[in-house]
Amino acid sequence: TPKSLIPDIVSGKGVLLIGPKASGRRRLLLQTASALEIEVEVLVVDAETTPNELFQTRVGSSERTSWRDSSLTRAMKTGRLCLVDGIQNATQVHCVLAHLLEFGEVTLPNGDLMVSAEKYKLLADEEKEG
Repeated sequence: TPKSLIPDIVSGKGVLLIGPKASGRRRLLLQTASALEIEVEVLVVDAETTPNELFQTRVGSSERTSWRDSSLTRAMKTGRLCLVDGIQNATQVHCVLAHLLEFGEVTLPNGDLMVSAEKYKLLADEEKEG
């Protein structure tokens, strides 16, 4: 139920919804986020999605390369909720997502280190104590 998702979403915990195809998982999450007035980024992945594509895609020529942030990276930068749809099919990205969820940081394809807001807070707290 949407009410059971609220504490985890509000606290910033990851939420994994498991169920058969077309069982309403996506709708449930989007309705809950809407009720909480939380913006949601949606990233649809499939079996061909690479770890780099989770975060950024390269655009431009080899001389003038730039990077376009994915929905997941935009969510990390803005503090929005990100719905990763189809994760059961994207087996090659599971380890990267597990690392991100456990450690709250990831090196983006462009070389930047992305650290979650919660991790920044933890680093600031550690600095004050030391």
